[in-house]
Amino acid sequence: LLGGRLTLHGYTGFDLLSYYQEGRAQDQNYTLDLGPEYQFTPWLVGAGGYVLSYRASGLGAIASYTRHEGYVRLTLQY
Repeated sequence: LLGGRLTLHGYTGFDLLSYYQEGRAQDQNYTLDLGPEYQFTPWLVGAGGYVLSYRASGLGAIASYTRHEGYVRLTLQY
């Protein structure tokens, strides 16, 4: 879009964490990141986005959580 300057980025991830605490426990982390990027110049890129993270804990619901994050980023490439 817009002469190749506006793009969309996306990322998804899954992490499985195993550790020993009062027996064996496993946590699962899920991540989703979506947003637009705009290339102002060949060396300056602006981006915004939304990240949704969910952690399911093997220790029960008290250690599980969902996190919502919005962000704005400027990247300078040299």
